[in-house]
Amino acid sequence: MKPLPESFTLGEFTLTLVARSSTAAIYKQSAPFLKSPRFEVIQIKFSKEHTRTLPDGRHVTYEASERYPSNDDWGKIAWSYSTIQDAQERFSLVSQETF
Repeated sequence: MKPLPESFTLGEFTLTLVARSSTAAIYKQSAPFLKSPRFEVIQIKFSKEHTRTLPDGRHVTYEASERYPSNDDWGKIAWSYSTIQDAQERFSLVSQETF
């Protein structure tokens, strides 16, 4: 399974892994225009290996992978915090949940 990266860019933001468990993670969010970093706590999404047929008839297989939550997931399985302490509290809660 392809894991989430330790660091990646999403729009104007750089996200860097701070902590993770098998089902959750904390990422530090930074950008040149932010006075201080923010922290995102996520429950990791998982995609199974799957094959899609393209409009031209070719078949493309995507490997199983971990996925970052989408914008629609915020407030459900993803949260933003201005302090690492608040992020760690949420992380502690969601890391212990059973899915």
